[in-house]
Amino acid sequence: MKDISQIIELIRKMKDGDEIQHDTVLVGGILDSFDLLTLVTEIEANYGINIPLEEVIPENFETPETIYKLLRKL
Repeated sequence: MKDISQIIELIRKMKDGDEIQHDTVLVGGILDSFDLLTLVTEIEANYGINIPLEEVIPENFETPETIYKLLRKL
């Protein structure tokens, strides 16, 4: 994963082009639980990153920025 823009683009595609910024609130905002699982699957498939189940918590997916931070530490 090169930068946060890739995460933002994935979310935009999922949400039909909704305006997404690095600090857009996702969990409890525009993403429901199904969307969250879909996003995890898309990240894993597109970027070859395995996200451990214990890391799939709301705090790690609150914004595109928190997702990016999670992926950088994996």
